[in-house]
Amino acid sequence: MSPADKRSQSQGEVAFDVSFVADVHLIEVLGEQLIGSEKVGVLELVKNSYDAGATRCEVWVEKVPGLPEVPLSQPALDDLEGPILTIVDNGRGMDEATIRNGWLRPATTLKTSVKQRLKVERERAASLGRQEEYENLVSALRLQHGGRLPLGEKGVGRFASQRLGRYLELQTKTSSEPFEWFLKIDWADFSSASDGIRDLQSVPLKLIRRSPTRDYGPSDSGTILRIYGGRAGFEWTASTAYEIGQAIVHLRSPGRLRQPPAFVVEYHCPQISASRFESPTETVPAPFEVIAVVDEQGMAEIEIRFVPPESLQLPMAPAVWSDSLDLRTFPQKGDQKYWRLPGESTRLRQPQCGPFTLELKLWLRNREWIPLPDTKSFLEYLDEFGGIGIYRDGLSILPAQLASRDDWLHLSAWHIQKGTRISYYQMWGSIDLIQEKTLSLVDRTSREGMLQTRAFDDLRELTGAIILLVNFQVNATRDRYNVLKRGERISQSELNKRVRIASQVLRWLSRKDELLGDPHGLPQVVGASEHPAEILETLAAGLDEIRGELKDLRRQSDGLLEAAGYGIAIAVGVHEIEKATSRLYFGLERLTARAVALDHDSYTEAVGLSEVAQSLLNELKRLAPLRVTRLDRTSEFSVRDSVLAASGAFRLSWDDLGIAFVQPQKSADFKTRGSFAACSQVFANLFDNATYWLGSSAVSHRMLAVRIIPESNSAVVADSGPGIDPKMEPHLFELFYSLKNPPSGLGLYICRYYMQQMKGSIRESYHAERLPGFDGASFTLVFPMPQGSPNG
Repeated sequence: MSPADKRSQSQGEVAFDVSFVADVHLIEVLGEQLIGSEKVGVLELVKNSYDAGATRCEVWVEKVPGLPEVPLSQPALDDLEGPILTIVDNGRGMDEATIRNGWLRPATTLKTSVKQRLKVERERAASLGRQEEYENLVSALRLQHGGRLPLGEKGVGRFASQRLGRYLELQTKTSSEPFEWFLKIDWADFSSASDGIRDLQSVPLKLIRRSPTRDYGPSDSGTILRIYGGRAGFEWTASTAYEIGQAIVHLRSPGRLRQPPAFVVEYHCPQISASRFESPTETVPAPFEVIAVVDEQGMAEIEIRFVPPESLQLPMAPAVWSDSLDLRTFPQKGDQKYWRLPGESTRLRQPQCGPFTLELKLWLRNREWIPLPDTKSFLEYLDEFGGIGIYRDGLSILPAQLASRDDWLHLSAWHIQKGTRISYYQMWGSIDLIQEKTLSLVDRTSREGMLQTRAFDDLRELTGAIILLVNFQVNATRDRYNVLKRGERISQSELNKRVRIASQVLRWLSRKDELLGDPHGLPQVVGASEHPAEILETLAAGLDEIRGELKDLRRQSDGLLEAAGYGIAIAVGVHEIEKATSRLYFGLERLTARAVALDHDSYTEAVGLSEVAQSLLNELKRLAPLRVTRLDRTSEFSVRDSVLAASGAFRLSWDDLGIAFVQPQKSADFKTRGSFAACSQVFANLFDNATYWLGSSAVSHRMLAVRIIPESNSAVVADSGPGIDPKMEPHLFELFYSLKNPPSGLGLYICRYYMQQMKGSIRESYHAERLPGFDGASFTLVFPMPQGSPNG
């Protein structure tokens, strides 16, 4: 006896061996509470057929209450209480040992051990640089499991049958045995409503070995599950049967429909027309189709195809956009620093989700774009089933319908903010995962989606970047078509000119009675009783009023741009002020802690806080020149002074991001005439764009420069960022075109507006104007010279 045992005995302690024991209530938990719906429960049982190596699975739903009575598939079903669910497959079947140690054992590791082994071996192969060994293991495991890896990883999916009906009959046969096994379960025997404690193993079951009662086909193996008898609180309706049918139709990945199926699932519900389970997304042509192949590093090959429907009133040419890019550096709808390694300013981490393929069809929700006799029905289908589902090895693990409801891509709020953005309800698509390469993506035990892990977040971020790119191309195409329909918009100045000329012509005609011809014809046309001359004068006066309205609209537009421009400047300034204020707050907190005895350290701290406070005042002063008002007087000013006024607001951001700013030389400067505030805001907007792209890209050197060229009255603003995306070049200075997040699309539009007000211009720099070593975005601004200057 050990010393510890002696102490326990001396204190009157006695040790007993105990262990966990499963209660019958476990069956209710696994069946009723972990499985969210009858639809999910049926899919779990179908996936068990897949894991059993089946190439074919049939699902029959019969005797559903509330649906018309029709002949049953088998006469033997007449005596069974409905609803009746039958699942038949031609898989490997089960022998006695598999039934005892697998099917009847909750959370068995018979299938989960495969995935656990893959996870361990993959990490080992990666650490040793022996990827080939891992691939050989995957091939061997697939060979052992009929060419596929098991989808199951929890060992509880079969208990979905408890929710689906009171009675379960299991009939199964393997090809190596001449007999079949039969098991019948009454789930009411496992009810926890009875008094007392009941262990799970206390409920007796009879496993029967008998001669085969059916033809098991060429494989001479397979399994039949028959579930019948309703469950209180889980009654089946016509809607239940319909949802199960739709779930099975959508079980297979849309991206795999072009390939011969290795696993065919058929759904039969004689009480409902088979046509109701057809997916119209496969037959209705989509004007936009997208395919994106993403590797383990987040690099994507993306192709977007546009095929205009013949129903468009005006013809459009088909188009194909293709691109290769690192999705980690593409603008995300989340944090721009999401992919950076901790403590690193440029290096990006590898996504944990693994590689995937995204295929997407997208429609514009408009009758003109959807040429169908019943467009409404198709739109209602998208309302219910639209979105992007996730599929593993070709089978659904997160249906599009459920994914849209959970808003896993955060598109709902994104669409609400701006109605022209694409939404779940105009798309149908799939994300296809290869199981052995995406082991970090783990299903929820409820089978409704995946666990919220870093791997899942990475998948969402990468997919969101693709959606952002697709949204840009879709909106650009729709805008081009709208321009075709309405024609090019007339500028405000041209419209004002035309109204003024029309007013003058009418007044001229009112004084030329001999040109009016029939003096009674004009009143009849306009429905008035006045003399023609009076009518023309009235119309001319109306046109003058329209000119006044146009001027008011122009003033309103100017005010809107002023507010927008000032808002952008405020956004920059507030960000810097927030940093300075934060430092002031924490410094005061430390000073307060030492206020009892003011010493040298406290004095030094107070001096430092004074400097921070002075910095805060300086930031406010730097912000002031960026404010543009219509009362700002036109004056002569130094272009370099405008650059420095704008750059001051970015000092802290550039320090944090490691951006080196090369300011213009004092000797290279010239004066221009216009609004100093407007000019400063032009530079501020260009700096803001450059800061965004430099901060969100993995460039080795982050640099921003302004070169002033007095000889050509110009200035060049250039950076070392990723450059201007070719898709953006035709829309650089248009409203609401942007790849930034949030995509305001105002900055460059405001720049051009203010430069035109100053009688100047802004453009993307010509090749010869670009600054050496700055291969990113580059803009050239051309300014007017003050009158009387040597170059003016």
